[in-house]
Amino acid sequence: MGATLVHEAGHAVAGWLRGGRVRELRLGWGPVVWEGRLGEAELRLALLPLGGRIRIEGIRGRTARAVVAVSGAVANVAVAVVLFALGALALGGGAAGMPGYLGGGPLGYAIEQVGAWLWFVPRLIGSPLGWSAAPAVGLGAIPGLLREGTLGAGLYLAGAIFTLWGVLNLIPLPGLRTDGWLFVEALLGREAS
Repeated sequence: MGATLVHEAGHAVAGWLRGGRVRELRLGWGPVVWEGRLGEAELRLALLPLGGRIRIEGIRGRTARAVVAVSGAVANVAVAVVLFALGALALGGGAAGMPGYLGGGPLGYAIEQVGAWLWFVPRLIGSPLGWSAAPAVGLGAIPGLLREGTLGAGLYLAGAIFTLWGVLNLIPLPGLRTDGWLFVEALLGREAS
């Protein structure tokens, strides 16, 4: 739910900076278990803690709508960089003990890992097409990290989740109205429906 909250907050901030107003925020799917209001916005919390939706009114112009569409993924990636770097620091002040460490200290490590996880989904999708589907740098380390149960391991896993949540939302799926699809619609000059 944290990755979704950060994601939707990214949309909300970008929308607000572009002159929009948040009218509705829904976290989760399925039956609504809680409803409330925050100013003009209707807030809903659903039973299944996966996904969310935000409705922002007043965003005009292709560029503004495109920026708002990708801002959730940008927020996820920004938080992932912080999580990976903190995970490296939690393991003794450096990244040397973290999966896939290539050098560059905690920030360099964080950027390496975000890059590796960002490319995981395109490689996975491309596998049936004959593209390389090599796993992300840290994918093989996940079982060990789960067994380890340390703060550094938890931060690494959270960084991977935040990165994947951002990139998955950028896949343009019209039936699901993903951010990637909304981005394509904005670039084509179509109004979001």
